[in-house]
Amino acid sequence: MENDKFKSIVNKYIAESVSGRIVEIIYDVTSKNQRFALIINQVLWYAVRLVLKLENKVGNGIFIEKISEHLFLSGAKEKCDTIIKDLKLSDIMYPETNNTSFDRDIAKIFSVKVIIFE
Repeated sequence: MENDKFKSIVNKYIAESVSGRIVEIIYDVTSKNQRFALIINQVLWYAVRLVLKLENKVGNGIFIEKISEHLFLSGAKEKCDTIIKDLKLSDIMYPETNNTSFDRDIAKIFSVKVIIFE
């Protein structure tokens, strides 16, 4: 049930914010059992996007747009593998609330802007 709810959040995000063809969606959990999805979409290039679920009832997740862009699908898949490895090895428990220090920390890790999607 909880997994279906997370997938519906991801689908809503895709419908509202992602253009082009969806090539692949990878669902997994972090080392601290937080759900995340990696989305590969293609317009003229391949983009990798991350959806990370918060562990509270306030918001539906944290979305990080365009973690990277790649000319070839193989590059996008390699980036997904790296992100999965990092999230599975990290001891970070992503916080229960949105705060600016978390925004800075996660943005520094992925070098991107953080967006709260409610």
